[in-house]
Amino acid sequence: MKLVYFLVLYCLCISVNAHPPWVCNQTELAVNAGHTEGNTTTHILGGLTKANVSDPIIKNISAFALPTIDNRLDGTFKIARIVSAETQVVEGTLYYLRLEVCTTNSNRGEDDASSECIQTGEANKYLCDVQVWDRPWLPEREVSELNCTAINARRKRELAVNAGHTEGNTTTLIPGGRTKANVSDPIIKNISAFALPVIDNRLDGTFKIARIISAETQVVDGVIYYIRLEVCRTNSNSGEDDASSACITTGEPNQQVCDVQVLDIPWLPKREVTQVNCIPINSSRKKRGILLKSHQFPS
Repeated sequence: MKLVYFLVLYCLCISVNAHPPWVCNQTELAVNAGHTEGNTTTHILGGLTKANVSDPIIKNISAFALPTIDNRLDGTFKIARIVSAETQVVEGTLYYLRLEVCTTNSNRGEDDASSECIQTGEANKYLCDVQVWDRPWLPEREVSELNCTAINARRKRELAVNAGHTEGNTTTLIPGGRTKANVSDPIIKNISAFALPVIDNRLDGTFKIARIISAETQVVDGVIYYIRLEVCRTNSNSGEDDASSACITTGEPNQQVCDVQVLDIPWLPKREVTQVNCIPINSSRKKRGILLKSHQFPS
């Protein structure tokens, strides 16, 4: 009877895990790895599970990753805080940790709680996404993936996201996607004026902005502004957007619709016109009909 029972367990283990039964025991070790009284991290086989950042095993795994962080960033760091933690039970346990680390004057690889973070300098604080693969039955533990970003750089990206926000006519920027912008927003007017000298050079004349037809933004490593302008030829000096100057309305090429792209990286600072396409209004009306009524850019 015991033999039959053993064979049933053996077959069940093979069918579920495709491993011999001693690997089932290893899986149990993985599932139970890191369990402590109080702040316990519960592992679910196969899926990602949120872990308690106060769990001693999470702190232990984080400290294990610190020398690798030191080597990658070429400095001496300490763990300021464990931002988040998840676990995944595979053949062992994968720990997905997000750590905030800071440079210290302690010895490399030490997580000395008494040491202080060095606050000054450009690259003294980092946010690190770490993967640690732990197989407690071997024992074998390794940092399988590490990506660190300077927190100042993250703040720069936030600056890009928030660039141009003003009270009242606010343009809201969404990272990655194109977002419609308010044509009355001062930053849109400023970007449009910045593009005017390039339009002058492209059209070989002196133009002013008659109106901003539409505007969109896209947050990348900075902000790309997609602006559609109606411009007209004037007698003012080249590059000036003189509101008091009058448009020259006679002649075919004196009124144009221009699609402009401007890349703005406010923290460098860097701003450049990356693309300009202009079409005379009479021609554009014939070719595209409702171009001036459209708020969408051509694909």
